Amino acid sequence: MPTRRRQDDRDDPEEEYQSLGTLIRAWRDRALLTQEQLADRAGVNVRTIRRLEGDAVGRPRNASIRLLIEALDLDARERAELTAAAVRDGR
Repeated sequence: MPTRRRQDDRDDPEEEYQSLGTLIRAWRDRALLTQEQLADRAGVNVRTIRRLEGDAVGRPRNASIRLLIEALDLDARERAELTAAAVRDGR
């Protein structure tokens, strides 16, 4: 999966992160869900999934992130990673 370096980690080339959209896509693929199925399971519009996966959302809603966490059945580490990506990418 593609990664992007945080600009504030220039001194540490090992510090890389994945975008919010990349994470959502990867976990949706792991769950063998289409965008439509994930949207139904999370109770959000499929456009929301498309925009999030396309990194076309400036700052995602906290409620949407919580719904996706539940719909994707993420573990504690994945929840933290997704939440951090939402904050970081939504600046």
